[in-house]
Amino acid sequence: DKALEAGKQASPNVESILMNIGGDVKGWKKSPDTPWTIGVSFPAADISTDIKILSGAIATSGNGARDMKIGEDNYSHIIPPRDGWPVGDIVGVSVYTEDAVQADALATALMVMPVKVGLKFVNDLDNTEALVLSSDGILHRSQGWRALETEGDISSVRGSALPNGYDFKT
Repeated sequence: DKALEAGKQASPNVESILMNIGGDVKGWKKSPDTPWTIGVSFPAADISTDIKILSGAIATSGNGARDMKIGEDNYSHIIPPRDGWPVGDIVGVSVYTEDAVQADALATALMVMPVKVGLKFVNDLDNTEALVLSSDGILHRSQGWRALETEGDISSVRGSALPNGYDFKT
């Protein structure tokens, strides 16, 4: 959030900024002519979708590269405080909101909440949406998530040199 504001102040004539810092994305456009198209993916499940935003932030938290493998079993790096065991019910969460810090915190928090509880929490927040992939392969959306999605179906993940969770198109 502060990096984007610094960019706007350093270049007052700039028309738009899109920043990807460690996989969290924050965008801003002076005019609402063409939204950013951002690919959101859950590589552990080979699932992706595209969303369109004019401003705001998106962060994804989930199982993947930071997980630990012991024998044949994979364990998430996300540990819920209620029991101290790695999450198992949720594979990944993406959150859209205006603030990048809040999007990141909410994505991780929703990883440790039951799906229905997490989505109710998000639905009670203003200008906040979430996509949750549960371990049974079902995608759960907050009330307004579909409005962010582009036309077309959720598809398998496309290759990308970007961090897990994001794929950008022009």
